[in-house]
Amino acid sequence: MQEVSSNGTFTMYGVASINTTFYFQARGTNGTSLSIDNVSVKEVAQNWTFTNGTITDKYNASMTAYQSGVKITPFIKTGTFKVVFDLVVTSGSCKFDAGGGNDEIYTTSGTKEKIITNPTKFEFNAFNLGWVGSLDNISVKEVGQDWSLGTGWSVDQANSKAVFDGGADSAIQQSSVLTSGLKYKLSIDVLDRTTGSLQVRFGNTGSVDETISANGTFTYILISDGTSLYFRATGGFDGSISNISVKEITDDTNIPRINYEGFSYQDTLGNEEVVNGDFSVDSNWAKNNGATISGGKGNIIGDGSSFTNLTQSNVFTIGKNYKVTVDVTINSGLGLKFQDGATDSNFGTATTSGSYTFYGVANNSNFVIGRKTGGTAFDSSIDNVSVKEVTGQEVVPDSGCGSWLLEPQSTNLITYSEDFSQWSATGSTTIESGYLAPDGTNSAHKVSGSGSTLQFNNITNQTDTRTIYARTISGSGLLHLCSFNGNTNNLFTITEQWQRFEVNGAISTGASTFYAVDFRGSSTLTEVILWGGQAEALSYATSYIPTNGATNTRLQDIA
Repeated sequence: MQEVSSNGTFTMYGVASINTTFYFQARGTNGTSLSIDNVSVKEVAQNWTFTNGTITDKYNASMTAYQSGVKITPFIKTGTFKVVFDLVVTSGSCKFDAGGGNDEIYTTSGTKEKIITNPTKFEFNAFNLGWVGSLDNISVKEVGQDWSLGTGWSVDQANSKAVFDGGADSAIQQSSVLTSGLKYKLSIDVLDRTTGSLQVRFGNTGSVDETISANGTFTYILISDGTSLYFRATGGFDGSISNISVKEITDDTNIPRINYEGFSYQDTLGNEEVVNGDFSVDSNWAKNNGATISGGKGNIIGDGSSFTNLTQSNVFTIGKNYKVTVDVTINSGLGLKFQDGATDSNFGTATTSGSYTFYGVANNSNFVIGRKTGGTAFDSSIDNVSVKEVTGQEVVPDSGCGSWLLEPQSTNLITYSEDFSQWSATGSTTIESGYLAPDGTNSAHKVSGSGSTLQFNNITNQTDTRTIYARTISGSGLLHLCSFNGNTNNLFTITEQWQRFEVNGAISTGASTFYAVDFRGSSTLTEVILWGGQAEALSYATSYIPTNGATNTRLQDIA
């Protein structure tokens, strides 16, 4: 019986003795006035037996040497288990005993973990100094289930891995987990290996599919020839394995894609590579042949007899793609060139005052800004110079809304949709690879020319829809794309943002030729970045189908 003499919410614990009735009794010599509400009675510590100590919201121990505490009986299990519990040892020591050698003595408080195998009991008792403290939050979970462990294999649950001791050849396996004839992606981490090899036997345990003789993460695409997943340690293998994943790969292409049209994209950029790009101090730049830094600007002024320039070393990594932005003031002369020290105006040329953005692939580590005009005087300045590596493209947040793209079967009749070096270049047309494409790879090409073309000949269907992705190096202008310049519906405004341009229907002149770009006619640009040419025997364009040496057909989407 417990008593309360004030208002409040009360929690009480007790053990029922001889009475099955639960009641409240008012007590007091002068009468009692009270009310009660929200009465709840719940059994706690069910399935536990305790001979010493008490149960509240936890087990409270107060025992002398070797006294019994709390236990669950019977507790006979087959397998490997991880036991976790919160233990308080105010004095003395607590012995956890699961039988079969699964015992341990604790003299300190904390959250304890123990791996037990084939337990025959489950007890917490006082050891030789007694035990005063408490026990709470007990968890028992089976580990290594479904795996059959050969001799020498064990499960290190604390570190989430299976360990082999380096002894005679032995395997760890699961049966009846694969379907013969299906394709799967298998990945596995091999850890701590010092010697020997791990054989992967996928399906048929008698057939070795892969052999691993190093540490690392390994991924394989395998077709099962049986139903078992089997890893065999051989040659004195000494190490462990973890993070095993098996996923079926289907050949079902009838999975709708997402239409991202309507989204805006922006460059994903690396760190700033230029130091003192605002010219706030007279440092970090090499000033050659009369170039100066003053007034918060870099000044490039000369008579044209020598190459006047500002240079900063170790800005670029050769082979990487960069975005260059700069504010330019042209007071007189032909303007400035922006290059990487190895290629003349590799990034671009500024001939009028304004803010410029250039893209290019570095061939040298130095960034050079300057001018030599063969005896013509020039007076220019620059400010807010920035150079950042372009690592890809990303969607501008909240710029569009995706939708399922359910399309018919279609074939791209262009056999080299991205490799424009396989197309026919006429006249002065030149092609340069390694530019950032809309898919985030460096598979786009810069095409330059004047009064010339880049074309793909012998299109088999002459009333198709033709599309291509295009953007400028900087600024904007007009270009004829996808068909001969004299045709209609093929003159487009090209900007610094990637766009997909489309020409539909019958083509009156040059029907069998796909003109990636025609610099003739009303074109005003002399260079452009191109990617993803496509010709389809449909009256409208479908999503891009990449090719590399042959036509490619995408199957119909079915939802």
